[in-house]
Amino acid sequence: MPGVGKSYWAEQIAAHYALQCIDLDNIIEVRSGMSIGTFFERFGEAEFRKLEQLTLTQIQEVFSSNCIIACGGGTPCFFDNLAKMKAKGKVIYLKANINFLVKNLEAEHQKRPLLNNNNRQEEIAAILETRRSFYEQADFIVSAESLTVKYFQTIINALR
Repeated sequence: MPGVGKSYWAEQIAAHYALQCIDLDNIIEVRSGMSIGTFFERFGEAEFRKLEQLTLTQIQEVFSSNCIIACGGGTPCFFDNLAKMKAKGKVIYLKANINFLVKNLEAEHQKRPLLNNNNRQEEIAAILETRRSFYEQADFIVSAESLTVKYFQTIINALR
């Protein structure tokens, strides 16, 4: 979900365990030459999801192991992305309650393309409801509200 800390935790875990970290949204921004928000505004969500799928596939072809990919919150919910993610590695769902997500998003200074700020709590709840069935197919589900780098030791050990 937006605001759960996917990019932050991917960077922390990768640094701690000497793994490569790839942020899917960052790659998309570099390749497109614009922010995710600007891309959404200019081309719409459908075009973004196509680019996201293509970029995910290309990343998986180049980086086959020993890396962490931080995906956008919607990545597993479109096309066959979740199946591709699970076929190439383990998927971790950072689960958080709506209040936690709202608090984190309020602390951010970036605009989220799927959140128009009318009522963040309702918007986040609606997004979570549509994505929950995809998220719950993850190989590991962990509470984002009490994470530490050390918490991931069990997951890293299971992957080695």
